[in-house]
Parts: sequence; C-alpha cells; structure tokens
Amino acid sequence: MFKDVAFGQYYPANSPIHRMDARVKLILTIMFIVGIFFIKSYFGFMLTAVLLLAVILTARLPMMSVLKSVKGVLLIVLLTAVINLFLGGENGTEILWQWKFLTITEQSVDTTIKLVLRLILLIKVQLCFHLQPHQLSWQTALKACLHP
Repeated sequence: MFKDVAFGQYYPANSPIHRMDARVKLILTIMFIVGIFFIKSYFGFMLTAVLLLAVILTARLPMMSVLKSVKGVLLIVLLTAVINLFLGGENGTEILWQWKFLTITEQSVDTTIKLVLRLILLIKVQLCFHLQPHQLSWQTALKACLHP
C-alpha cells in the first residue's frame, strides 16, 4: 500500500489510535513531547521507547515503515549530532579526543546520544498520533482545545 509512513501521511487502519478523537491525540502528543524533554536517564529513554512501541503496535502500523520514517530527517539528525559532539562539552569533563579546536568530551558524547534519542522519539511520536485523514480534523481539534 504505502512504502513508508511519512510526516502527515494518513495510514488507513482500524485501530483504537485511528478511532481516537483528534483532540485527545493532540493533547497526548503534546504531553508525550513535553515528557521527552524531561527525560534525563537512559532508563527513561528505554521506558519511553517501550511506551511508544506499545502505541505503534496498538495503531497496527507496519514496523518496517515506522523504522524507515526517520529516513527523511536522518541528515538533519546526523548533522545536529556531529555539531553537538564537537561543541557540546564543558570544561572539567574528561577529554576523549582533541585536534586543534575540535574536542570530544565524555559529556558531549552523553549529550549527543540523548539528543539523537530525543529527536528520533519526537519523530516517532508525531508519526503515531498524527494519523488523521484530513488536516481539517487537526484544525478543528486545535480550535476546540484553544476555545475559551
């Protein structure tokens, strides 16, 4: 049917996620995204990935298509990771590699891994909860959530 599930692309299926009201999806997406930025440990990333896997399985999305969905932004993620790797360290942490002005520290490696995990999780969250067939449903949901 579809080769890859991409941003904003509707994937037809009969699942609880697909039948969910757009307002609920919008609120869950916002909660999930905010929660991702509060994760500090690798254990937290693992729990978040397991929760996201449960959502993917509940939505009955093809796993290979979900894994391929990051392909479109992979270059941006890699570029961000390389920049963060060389510029993300602070003084006082152990230097792992140095050449002229380029330095890789323990902290920059840790920060880069967490940044890449966050970006990938954000892409997957967007994919899982934005399965509505029409943009109008998202506009209506946003209008309903912002209505006084």
